[in-house]
Amino acid sequence: FGISSIADGSADLSQVTGYDFLEGMSWNYSGENNWIDHLEPGSGAVTILSNSSPSYGVGVAYEAENYRTIGTSFEFGGLSDGAGGSKDELLTVMLDFFGIDVTAGSIKGDVNGDGILDIYDVIKVVNFMLGITEPTEEEAWAADMNSDSLIDVFDIVLLVDAILSGAEDEAPA
Repeated sequence: FGISSIADGSADLSQVTGYDFLEGMSWNYSGENNWIDHLEPGSGAVTILSNSSPSYGVGVAYEAENYRTIGTSFEFGGLSDGAGGSKDELLTVMLDFFGIDVTAGSIKGDVNGDGILDIYDVIKVVNFMLGITEPTEEEAWAADMNSDSLIDVFDIVLLVDAILSGAEDEAPA
């Protein structure tokens, strides 16, 4: 995977800084575990995240011909959103590295992309299910409420349930 562990961690992870495709991003770290192993990129890999002081790698990315990997030695939830970036932004950039196009703010059920789950989304899903209109890739992702790669009546039921329960962020589990 192009990732090498070079040293056991010590209790000194505090500021995570981005490099390469994460250049310009940074986060304070306040996770429960700050005994973080030190990572080094193997052949063809790059350091994408490091501790500021003392300086050592905590995230490595590798891009081979037929696969890509990212490895980190810290808990993602321990990063604190701030002026240098948010966890949402970090995740979006990492997903982009894998070729996964994610529009910031996309939520399951918001098929028309207006930020609101409502009857207009239900109408679009019904039209997709009946074959009246063909969804774009983004619309198909948003319409597939149960993530089974199908757009069917189960997705409509989940979407209506999300609307009636006042969900704003995501589909119910």
